[in-house]
Amino acid sequence: MRLMNSMIVLLWATLFPTTMALNIFLTTEDSWVSANVRTLYNKLIENNHQVILVAPLTDQSDIGSYVYINQQTSVVSSAGEFDYYVKENQSPMYGQDPVEKNIWYVDGSTVGATIFGLDYIIPQFYSNESIDLVIAGPKEGQTIGPLDQHSSGVFSVAKFCSLRGIPSISISTTDDTHRFFQTEEKKLTKFFKFEKASKIYSKLIVELLKLLENYSINHTTEFGYHDFKTSRSKFIDQHNFKKFNELDQKHDISDDLNIKPKILPSGVGLNINFPQVGDASRVDCINPNFVQTNSFGSYGLVPTVYLDEDSNLFRLDSVYSVDNDLSIDNLNCDLLQQQLQQDPHDLLKEKTFNTMRLEERKFFCNLPTERSIMDSCSISITAFKATGGDAFFDMTDILNPKESENAQPSSDDDVIDNDEDHGIFEANDIKNNADGFLMDQT
Repeated sequence: MRLMNSMIVLLWATLFPTTMALNIFLTTEDSWVSANVRTLYNKLIENNHQVILVAPLTDQSDIGSYVYINQQTSVVSSAGEFDYYVKENQSPMYGQDPVEKNIWYVDGSTVGATIFGLDYIIPQFYSNESIDLVIAGPKEGQTIGPLDQHSSGVFSVAKFCSLRGIPSISISTTDDTHRFFQTEEKKLTKFFKFEKASKIYSKLIVELLKLLENYSINHTTEFGYHDFKTSRSKFIDQHNFKKFNELDQKHDISDDLNIKPKILPSGVGLNINFPQVGDASRVDCINPNFVQTNSFGSYGLVPTVYLDEDSNLFRLDSVYSVDNDLSIDNLNCDLLQQQLQQDPHDLLKEKTFNTMRLEERKFFCNLPTERSIMDSCSISITAFKATGGDAFFDMTDILNPKESENAQPSSDDDVIDNDEDHGIFEANDIKNNADGFLMDQT
């Protein structure tokens, strides 16, 4: 079966070498009527992707992985955000946009809306559609470093879906202004020096998807094929017909018939952070480039509490905290640089020697941190593991395909280059080291 799939994909890549249309589940934490997510929805459709948008009824920022669905029985006539109209005969718990029938609201948290969308809306109303990718965002606000990840709804969605085996991307932005999509659409571009930020986000996300698609089509042995179930049916007793019905089974068949290459490796998701761009930029940033980063060594907001002496009440607040001590498997890049100068046989005897594979340690230390590039005109893109922490997933060939094709094989004499432009050091193996030094010391 997989051989047949490989032949079909090879033919597909030959006939359609550019991109493939994806079925995308889109959500956000800023409500279903926020400008960023609606602009991305339109841009994805414009580029021939099929998109189902399911997002919270109201702004659910900064509550992280909290799972909540409001099952009140009263009828609503307003969506609660910008007085956007919802038909009164719809369920107060969930419903459709009056114009765009593939856009849905769920009265719940970001993760709650996502679960409801995947496990109920998709099999009930889209049983013939198999989801290829989940995109969460663009969020109004950043998700920089491990501490921010705990409060980010879009990151929580991407991690949750990655645990289910679904390729997932979370997107955050520096601009935290809450905008209504209809107000954004009515703005006259001629009054602005640059294009609206929401349009730049969307345009560049579509470009990133093209890079991922092109790579996945040509690297199916690395990424594999669609081999996951997007709805609840994978996780329940299929003999219990109170929970598993005909539509669930029909949707499972749609997933089984999906032979597209996966757009990301199993268990790996992407966390993307945009700098200030377009009309929201102070540095005239209109065409930022993607830069792969790591999440440790960044700083973020940490919740705290203090006593307000004027009111004698306790208040919640947030403070910035430097979290560069947070690292991947206790990785210390400065220590690693010192260790590389030692004899490998002596180094292996040290109790402080990190057992992570040397290639991985050098790879992570070579990447800039998410925070370090936010003041430049660059987009941070960090690969994360579904089970937690950054993923050892080199995106060089994906983000710079032309450079990869023209790159010359490195010489056996390559050594560490302490060039600050390339991180701490070049990630070339030290060929003269003992063979055991490059092995996984587990």
